[in-house]
Amino acid sequence: MLLAAENETLYQHIDTGLLFLRKQYIETGYIDFIARKTGIGKAEELAKAIITLHDVAKGYDEYQERVRAGKKFPKHEFFSAYIADKTLNLDTEQKTMAELAIIWHHIAMRSPRFWVELRNWRKYNAPEVLNLRDPNRLLSILREVCLKWKISVISVENIPQKIGIYEIEDYIKKLYKLSETNTINLYLKTIYYVRILILCDNYAASINRATATREKIPIFLRDMSPPENIFKVRKQIEKLTKSIRRA
Repeated sequence: MLLAAENETLYQHIDTGLLFLRKQYIETGYIDFIARKTGIGKAEELAKAIITLHDVAKGYDEYQERVRAGKKFPKHEFFSAYIADKTLNLDTEQKTMAELAIIWHHIAMRSPRFWVELRNWRKYNAPEVLNLRDPNRLLSILREVCLKWKISVISVENIPQKIGIYEIEDYIKKLYKLSETNTINLYLKTIYYVRILILCDNYAASINRATATREKIPIFLRDMSPPENIFKVRKQIEKLTKSIRRA
């Protein structure tokens, strides 16, 4: 059993995040709004792929050893973004957006300058090599998720079995160059997905971990309008719009 945290499996974390995505963003039509704003037709599948892969590096041996020892997962977002780069079948812009969203989902509150985070790698005692000696467990989870949620843009078989710090450094340099080609536009499009990922990630963690209580659920989740309220407001706006047009 692969863990995302001490009291939460990796499958639970991904699946709960996708359930929240469906309830809060897909069924309410917000993901269609993002598609219109960003010009990305596959906005829903892109969001699903980002949530599926955002913690995928936690399934590697070194991070699994850490969680079982009660330790955290420093820099896992960089390894996860690297894995996304190897497995996502998307055009360059969408792929870059997905990878940036994954990297930013933990560090965005500090700074969008993700390349700076490489300087304090040893400060956080982050692993310099990840190994996947028995890939079948992780591949099985990803295949099950992709089948259940109809995600076709992830090539699970391309999951690397070993990732080193030098590969991460080269990858970050490449990602930096890609992100610099159209910085403002790319940032404005990606931030929609960063927001969704942060909320889905925190919701899944709050719900699944044994210590979760309403008081411990982040306030930005507690304050979100439930979908049923969104639908009520939408109906009232539609009625008002129709009455104005008739007048």
